[in-house]
Amino acid sequence: MSTVVGVDGSPDGWVVADPDRRQLTLVDTLVGLDADLIAVDIPLAFPKDGGGRDAERAARRILGRRAPSVFSTPPRAVYEAESYEEACAIARQLTDKAISRQTWGLKAKVLDAAKALAAGVPLVEAHPETAFAVIAGAPCTWAKTTWSGHRERAALLRGVGMDPDAFSGATGRAAPHDVLDAIAMAWVAGRHRDGDAMRLGEDGDPIWV
Repeated sequence: MSTVVGVDGSPDGWVVADPDRRQLTLVDTLVGLDADLIAVDIPLAFPKDGGGRDAERAARRILGRRAPSVFSTPPRAVYEAESYEEACAIARQLTDKAISRQTWGLKAKVLDAAKALAAGVPLVEAHPETAFAVIAGAPCTWAKTTWSGHRERAALLRGVGMDPDAFSGATGRAAPHDVLDAIAMAWVAGRHRDGDAMRLGEDGDPIWV
């Protein structure tokens, strides 16, 4: 059986969840990450202009009231800027609007994923909240940063055989929701391996769930 892992960003790098070994690890970069398939919660494709990505629009339709959890990925040139101010200027030129600080804060991880993809690391893009919505049949009720949200998502993972309590390993400063998101990404990776994953988007740059 091929090896799969799920990955989510954290303050210390990336949390990696191995569903077969029930193991959690922390890595600095996706470059060199060893698995046959890696589902990661980070944009892997960039729109050419302000029209956005079809995959992101499809994910938002599934998420309903939680649609804002899917960020609009800006053109790659925005992330190649040297400063937030320069990035906003480029974004305004290409999309007619600036980017948020939160979007700019993803720069290092977006570029790390792009570098890994160019190096041949077998990445596929996924999105945790979309995965949880598909498992539940509806968007999650509670925000993931709340205790109720943590319990809700952990219960959903247990229901698909991915009990978070069965996973062990060092995760540094990762928040509980980062770990749950990584495990959700591992669930998507397993579905992709088994041919059961749903493709979102028709433009060649999908999000998988």
